[in-house]
Amino acid sequence: MSQLDEKDQRARLKAIEAGMEADLPAAEAALQAMVAARPDDVEARLLLARICFRRSGFEDMQQQAEAVLALDPERPEACSLRALSIFYQGDLEAAAEAFRRQVEVRPDQGGLSRLACCLHRLGRLEEALKRHSQALAVAHKVQPRWVAVSRFGLISVLRDLGRGKEADVQAGELLAAYGFAPLGISSTLLGFYNRMDFHEWDRYRKKEELCDSIRAYREAHGDAAFPEHPRTYVLPRDYETFQREAAAGAGGTLWIMKPTALYGGQGMRIVEDPAAVPCEAGYVVQEYLADPHLVKGRKAHLRLYMLITSIRPMRAYLWNDGLVRIAPEAYRPEAGWLERQAMHITNTALHKGHPDLELADHASKEDEGNVWTQRAFMRHVESEGGDAEAIRARLRDLAARLIKVIEHSGLFARQAEAPMPRAYPPKFIGMDVMLDADMKPWLLECQRMPGQTGTPVVEGVNGRLFSTMFEMMVHRLGDDPASWPEREIALEMEKRGDFQPLDVS
Repeated sequence: MSQLDEKDQRARLKAIEAGMEADLPAAEAALQAMVAARPDDVEARLLLARICFRRSGFEDMQQQAEAVLALDPERPEACSLRALSIFYQGDLEAAAEAFRRQVEVRPDQGGLSRLACCLHRLGRLEEALKRHSQALAVAHKVQPRWVAVSRFGLISVLRDLGRGKEADVQAGELLAAYGFAPLGISSTLLGFYNRMDFHEWDRYRKKEELCDSIRAYREAHGDAAFPEHPRTYVLPRDYETFQREAAAGAGGTLWIMKPTALYGGQGMRIVEDPAAVPCEAGYVVQEYLADPHLVKGRKAHLRLYMLITSIRPMRAYLWNDGLVRIAPEAYRPEAGWLERQAMHITNTALHKGHPDLELADHASKEDEGNVWTQRAFMRHVESEGGDAEAIRARLRDLAARLIKVIEHSGLFARQAEAPMPRAYPPKFIGMDVMLDADMKPWLLECQRMPGQTGTPVVEGVNGRLFSTMFEMMVHRLGDDPASWPEREIALEMEKRGDFQPLDVS
């Protein structure tokens, strides 16, 4: 390939990378074509592996990373992507070996910390302690914010070893650093550990898996046990059932097709005639909520945040704030309205460049433009004569029922099989909810790893959220392990701020 062709190839890769958040399938298709034409194109394969990660295609991600390593065995990014792909498929032994290989190639803080997490979950505590200590030394030199990740890992392992005094020394250092940079420390720590979660959490990011978990729970406990999820069919498996039930009038007159593993509103389309729904793999077709509660005449959805701090015993909370994303165009059923995405789909990222999309330029403008805080939304509801507290109670009930769905799936029981009680950190997830005209909440989807950045309003909400979670998680507990559970619960409740406990009994 000539130097000019190589330059053109790199420009194409940059263009694909710049546009992939807007259309992930198109970006993946373009990269697959590039790799087919040039199988030795390492950069294209690496970007393709990253795209596979975005859609939870971990086996495909591993395949691309291994193809790169066959061409360049010492490529650090490929080592990292391969190790992560194995980790997210749930093989801790193989992931630990892959992360060990990664840190041989490049002993950076991230690889060392991920290796330490795997070792901790395998019960190899002294090895985990050594790797967290190595990660801390690296972070001190080149990645100061990542010191928080290493210290939290050390705290967890030391407490599982019963070494409370040493754990409290690390906790004191971490709390001191947090005092100087609350947002930087909390967001770095939570961003890392929320991604190093139990691998089965990924099923709740996929609309197909969420649908199946709710369906199994309803089959066991009755439809009334979880009434807040729209009628949903997984394609192609449920295609005939969908056609039969839709023809009989079930689910109303409108349907929305959603890619099961994408996000941000990508690939969604609304269909009026059930016969026009294609039997297409990788999609769900869901009852469309045609009577939404409107905010100033526009559709909106709520992003809720749930935190699970313990699974045995279960302790879970719902954040009393959050985000509300509002569609750019007014909701008006009229000729041609089904094709107008900006009327139906409320995800802000999908509408960049729309002339009616307004994003406030300061966190204090929490009820301006198309992204509000939830507390501003509740004030708006009350100004129209609504009952904000009743809505909050319904949202807490919905979140508590989702916990029961997850428990029924066996996820908590399987996570609890880890030999060390502190091997997995607290888990927070996002829930996207829409209110109908009667203010009933409907769960649309979940986010395994909610985004940390965005508009000033988003970052204002997330800043409060991360700081509160950090303060609930990091404490000095003393040297008596028998006293830790009671003290931990007391401190968690004291520091919970706007997190409301959920009744999951």
